[in-house]
Amino acid sequence: MTDNFWLIVGFLGQALFSTRFIIQWLATEKNKKSVIPTAFWYFSIAGSLTLLSYALYRRDPVFVLGQTFGVLIYLRNLYFIHPQFMKNLIIIIVLYFSALLFYLFSVGYVSPEHIKQLRSNNSLKDSLWQVIGFVGQIMFSMRFILQWLASEKKKQSVIPLSFWYFSMFGSLTLLSYAIYQKDPVFIMGQTFGMIVYLRNLYFIFMKKENK
Repeated sequence: MTDNFWLIVGFLGQALFSTRFIIQWLATEKNKKSVIPTAFWYFSIAGSLTLLSYALYRRDPVFVLGQTFGVLIYLRNLYFIHPQFMKNLIIIIVLYFSALLFYLFSVGYVSPEHIKQLRSNNSLKDSLWQVIGFVGQIMFSMRFILQWLASEKKKQSVIPLSFWYFSMFGSLTLLSYAIYQKDPVFIMGQTFGMIVYLRNLYFIFMKKENK
């Protein structure tokens, strides 16, 4: 498959990811407070799986790690909301992962030889930016760990204030990494995400001031 095809796949995944925030944004504007509708999690899974495919093709360990971890968190939140659908959803995702990895391995795109070649071609500057990318991904992942813990504690899907702070700092760091990598898909996604995170923080602080 051509680079252009995978670029389309990447933008499709980013469109799904952005749609979840548009839905969340509209629900927040309607309720005049920060809320997370169920559709947010479904679009999160669809977007994350599509972006994971793109990141695997790009052989980008930073975004592969982030999207893989994200899928697990989204599934956990959906379990709290619709536990009866989880079994079928997990089966579909496992089949998707299996088919994707089978394809990439069968065409030789993901192989030990390719990984070794990528490592040998990495300069000190590339390695430094990978570290920056992983730091951003850790911050981005921490938001969902905090959200997971808060949800487990209350036995329902909730979003703590710290979620939005870690989203902002993680997104800003990943945006820097994506700009260095000259990746238009993740540049667009992180830029749009920061706007949404700021808007949610605005509603949260406005609500506190009105109390």
